[in-house]
Amino acid sequence: MKARHYGIALLAGGLSYSTNASDKATFIASIAYQDKKLTFDQQYSGTQSNSADFSVHIPVINFSLTTAYKKFFAAVKLEKNFSTTSTTTTETDRSADGEINLIALQGSDVDVSREDVSLTLGYNAWRTLNLFIGYLNGETELTPDPFCADLVLPIDADDIARGQVSCTRTNRAGFQFFLGDQGFYNSQPEYRQTYSEDGPYIGASYSFRFQELGTLSLSFAYADMEGEYKDNANDPDAIFNVDGEASFLPFNYRGDTRGTSIGITWTGSLGDTTAYSLDVRRQAYSMDGSDKTGAANLQGVKLETDEEMLGISAGVQFYF
Repeated sequence: MKARHYGIALLAGGLSYSTNASDKATFIASIAYQDKKLTFDQQYSGTQSNSADFSVHIPVINFSLTTAYKKFFAAVKLEKNFSTTSTTTTETDRSADGEINLIALQGSDVDVSREDVSLTLGYNAWRTLNLFIGYLNGETELTPDPFCADLVLPIDADDIARGQVSCTRTNRAGFQFFLGDQGFYNSQPEYRQTYSEDGPYIGASYSFRFQELGTLSLSFAYADMEGEYKDNANDPDAIFNVDGEASFLPFNYRGDTRGTSIGITWTGSLGDTTAYSLDVRRQAYSMDGSDKTGAANLQGVKLETDEEMLGISAGVQFYF
């Protein structure tokens, strides 16, 4: 029976394998470890301006399940960090000038996590050339530590509860923590920010077979998605106040997100029903966002978010 080779490449990872050209469906389950370097860069522009960026390595576990039938294939993939990584930002504190602090003040900590879910449908168009379309939902979650430039820690919790502690120069997590829900800080949920992209992608992959040594697969995909950057402050209509002056509204920026994924995958046999894979993949997304809360102080403010991920993966595939 003549073997047909499929080189499958997902936007969020890579997978290639061989199967027989028969009327029976082939299934492949895969698990892999990935070191993901995430570079995150944001810039406000317009009536107010500021910028923040950081770079962090995130340990990620990948799961995927693929099925192939004749010239068609489908794959679902989950990528999720198995521990949260802490880093620091380069953002400068501009609250004294009445401008917005984005993530955390310069040098303060922020926890970073990342999750991607993708679905890919593909077709073996010619020899080892595959065309595919898919859908990706990805989310980066940021949890800044509360930081107050006015105060020296530690702070007595009773003083906070009695309203005897104020903080005028802080990151947004500090406002959430010190002000709390109507002044009761201990009923306030942990402050978080999320940046997400959601939408379709299209791409192609091509594979080279090296006798019994293994298979090298190259892939490229282009994504045209919707992006959103928001926080979880309680009430979008309730203005938080410091000393009687408005401090910030919960924010929500949305806009078009476009990006590419370029990958190279090496797959080698470990036996009749198993294989190993090594994958290097670069993903880059960019969102041009605008405020969707309707806040007067954010009118005319634009938010550009650039997110780049470089992932190096090693995993095992099981055929059945």
